[in-house]
Amino acid sequence: MNFSLTIIPAVEAGNASKRFMFESKVELFAARDTCADLLLFMQDKAKVMNDYSNCFIAEEKIDGEWMSIDD
Repeated sequence: MNFSLTIIPAVEAGNASKRFMFESKVELFAARDTCADLLLFMQDKAKVMNDYSNCFIAEEKIDGEWMSIDD
C-alpha cells in the first residue's frame, strides 16, 4: 500500500488517531472526503460529537519514506 490517511477526529480531546492504508490516491481522497463529511454531520446535525478540530494527514510512500501530499 502506497497511500495512507491518518485521521485525528478530535485534536483538542487528545491524541487518538486512526490510520488507513490505500492502493491509490483516488481511494485515499474519497475516504478523506467521506470521513470529513461524516465528522461534520456528527458535530453539526446529529449533535453526537462536540465541535472539535479534526485533522487529516494524507501521505504517499516515495522511495520508502512517507511524504505528506495535498490534493
